[in-house]
Amino acid sequence: GQTLLADGIAESILHVLAQNEELLVTSRKSSFMFRDKAVSAAEIGRILNVQALLEGSIQIVNDRLRVTSQLIRTSDQAHIWSNVYEAPLDDLFDINDDIAYKVRDLILPRSQQVTGHQGQQHPPSVPAFRLLLEARELIGEAGPTEMAIRLIGVIVDTWPDYADAWAWMAVAYEAHWRNLRDSHVVADSEIADAMNQVIVAQDKALEIDPHNHLATLLRGRSSLGSGSANLYAAVDTVLKLAPNDPRVLEWLADLYYGDANFEMAAEHIARARAVEPVDHDILWKYFFYNCGRISEFPIVETQLEEYPQRRDNAL
Repeated sequence: GQTLLADGIAESILHVLAQNEELLVTSRKSSFMFRDKAVSAAEIGRILNVQALLEGSIQIVNDRLRVTSQLIRTSDQAHIWSNVYEAPLDDLFDINDDIAYKVRDLILPRSQQVTGHQGQQHPPSVPAFRLLLEARELIGEAGPTEMAIRLIGVIVDTWPDYADAWAWMAVAYEAHWRNLRDSHVVADSEIADAMNQVIVAQDKALEIDPHNHLATLLRGRSSLGSGSANLYAAVDTVLKLAPNDPRVLEWLADLYYGDANFEMAAEHIARARAVEPVDHDILWKYFFYNCGRISEFPIVETQLEEYPQRRDNAL
């Protein structure tokens, strides 16, 4: 019953590791597809082209937490490091950081390690974190998105300084705006109000945390009507903080391609593909942006058989 929370913990650890440009860190979508599957570390290493695998588990009994984690070398499945954490539930986020920094220290020389604030603050509490994870899962179709907006509303009413909750409120309102726009039966004023809510929520997130990745991207994207310069700046800023975020890499590749800078477009989509190998859209763009630039490509059908995932255009 702790799957969603475990996913959130793994995502938080991944976020810290992915801030290091010298590391290529496979992103959430690609790495999570192996959860609960009987696949060896060696096979995962082959499919994702990674040298090490971090895996673990979480157990919660009353208000006590037990987290196991181990770092495995995929070439020979040897254990590089492992640990068991037993602590009060409130220590969850400190444990996340400890695991991430320990793995980083084992892999990277100190001179290449990122230090300082990197655009993500700890949630105010474990219940707030859990509720936001639940709300995020609802965003998409009209009915569930409205439920997500109500749930995130409860979160920000209870924890008004939770920057990530405000950022995801902006994402939910953007999905709501899209659903209204596509319905063709809603007044323009209601559609405009939904977009205004996006701006209010993203601005609130950035007021609390000026480095919030998601809100920074949303603000840049909402400025597209005045040209691509602000989006360029927003994406480039976030890329410096999150060099392994596939969406950021993909958006920046799109911008470069739109400006006919094909070399930079190919460079960024190649890194996006390296960190998100299961994404069909990134795979398609990888071939399209490299068309005529390299003489040999893997067979597309083989790639799609290797990663049999559905298309997913979510943010």
